[in-house]
Amino acid sequence: MIKIEASDLERIFHFPLFDGISKDQILRLLENSLVKTLKHREYLFRAGDDAGSFSLVLEGAVKLIRHSPKGEDIIMHFALQGDLVGALVMSQVGPSIFPISAKSMGPTRLINIPRATYNAYWQSHLTIQKKINAILYRRMNLIQDDKTMSTSPLRVRIANLLMRHVDNVCAPGDQQLTIKLTRQEIADSLGVAVESVIRIMSEWQANGTIKKSPIKGLEKIDIDKLHANLEF
Repeated sequence: MIKIEASDLERIFHFPLFDGISKDQILRLLENSLVKTLKHREYLFRAGDDAGSFSLVLEGAVKLIRHSPKGEDIIMHFALQGDLVGALVMSQVGPSIFPISAKSMGPTRLINIPRATYNAYWQSHLTIQKKINAILYRRMNLIQDDKTMSTSPLRVRIANLLMRHVDNVCAPGDQQLTIKLTRQEIADSLGVAVESVIRIMSEWQANGTIKKSPIKGLEKIDIDKLHANLEF
């Protein structure tokens, strides 16, 4: 049984995750799913919660957070439209819990998919499993890249993070971020003090490298100026 509006289904059919998969198959993959709406900063789940379902981001964004022993939040990943949240836990045998927390960034809508549906259709679907493995591989590569760059100057690390989230459809030199990142979220992603991030971002705002866009409060990045700022 599908409890998803036709307009939302049409959008889902075009998600890259489902490329090469028929609509009938997609409907089976979404069996007994429901649309879930989160307010800004509302938790989808917390570390230690029972992993009884996973989600597909329909609109908005979710940040995946690991809580350190010191009580600090470290952002592991930003899940955007068409991305999966919590799916990597579903294949575990027996009862399982989420090892990290997931929190919305602005108003967010998701498709909540029961673990029973995963077991019945996702787990045995070769194409979808290859795509999930590819998602895991990309995330692990990003984590490894962050570790490799941990000794780089902070401005280089911030630039690298921003470049991951530019809209490549925009014209070169005036690319818009696809996600609204606060200075604190940038700091939490890099594991640094927010004051250091504010200092560098303020400098980039002053010289026109970063500027506000009228669209949903997102920011635009002048790629040429960003590269120029990284030259020493």
